[in-house]
Amino acid sequence: MKSGKKWLLWGLSMFLFLLLVPLTVHAVRAETVTYEYHGERYRDQEVYVEGDYKYVVLGNEAFLYRYTGTAPTIATPTSFGGKPVTVIMWEAFANNSAIQTVTVNAGVREIYERAFKNCSGLQAVLISASVETIGEEAFRSCAGLKSVTFQKGSVLKTIGKYCFANDTSLLRFSIPEKVESIGNACFFDDISLESITIPDLIQELPTEYRYARNDNAGASEDYVGCFECCQSLAEVKFGSGLKKIGYDCFAGCALPALTIPNSVETIDNGAFSNNKMMREVRIGNSVATIGASAFSHCDALETLTFGDAVKSIGDHCFRYDVSLKTINWNRRIESAGAFAFSGCTALEKVTLPASLTNASGAMFYCCTALKSVDTGNGAAALGTEYAYARNANWGSSEDYMGFFGGDPR
Repeated sequence: MKSGKKWLLWGLSMFLFLLLVPLTVHAVRAETVTYEYHGERYRDQEVYVEGDYKYVVLGNEAFLYRYTGTAPTIATPTSFGGKPVTVIMWEAFANNSAIQTVTVNAGVREIYERAFKNCSGLQAVLISASVETIGEEAFRSCAGLKSVTFQKGSVLKTIGKYCFANDTSLLRFSIPEKVESIGNACFFDDISLESITIPDLIQELPTEYRYARNDNAGASEDYVGCFECCQSLAEVKFGSGLKKIGYDCFAGCALPALTIPNSVETIDNGAFSNNKMMREVRIGNSVATIGASAFSHCDALETLTFGDAVKSIGDHCFRYDVSLKTINWNRRIESAGAFAFSGCTALEKVTLPASLTNASGAMFYCCTALKSVDTGNGAAALGTEYAYARNANWGSSEDYMGFFGGDPR
């Protein structure tokens, strides 16, 4: 009898042991993966499964590796196997069309590249204050994404390139105040974006250089601006620390008026081109150089005021601004590039500043309404643009475009 009780007790003990063991060890090992983290390469790391999640372990931390479920509402787990979740790895939720809302819970430090890319059903994201870095393309091509909210006290510092690009439903975005840098083309082609707030710590709005080519059409380069093709963007709140606005940064937006803050020193090529709603531009007092085509094809632009520091205007800078009527020059502008105001067909009167001593060819070419020109004491060299030389069956010929000439065609 005693022997029977002994075996019964042993059996119960083993049952309890087997029941409790799964709760005290890692979930089932599923596979291995090789990845890089902060410049270090980790080979053949074990991947564990817990419910709909896969994760890896590094030291005392767990990294969320993959989500395989289809729940519409997701709150990222705070721990796996007793270890805190600190990183959401590359493509962890990518291409999951079922997810509609995501809460990135406290404790997560980094959201890696493409973590939520192409989650077409995703509509709202809440990101905890603990997140410091959001990687490249992390939320790219989330076509249904309308709102991204950062918890109060956010310590976010870096947003990677193309991070929120092609999010065609995103309406408004306020970048947290501690962010120091945003990547190239960060909000490219967000066609519904209406408002953006840029914090004081950001010094540059950079540009993505895509390619250079040399074909039958000639050499060309292609850039993608931070907010390029945000065709609904009508409000930009610039931070006080901004110094540089990159190539094509706000090209194709809908800004109704623009005042460049006095902190800005450089406006690069194409920065505000093709803003069809812009009626007035005021350049801040620290901008020395305005790049080529920076404000070209701004069809509604009527009034332009240069800040005190502007010395150089790039080629084609205000070309085809067909409503431009008033130019308020400063007394320091020294040079203007070819075709700088070409095609400004509403411009009737021009008074050039005495400081302008190097005016390139065709500066006011095809300004067909121009009736009065005062070159002042300067404007010593009103250049002529050399268009092309050709040698056809009828012999050699050359073509030049005059400073104020009209289109001979």
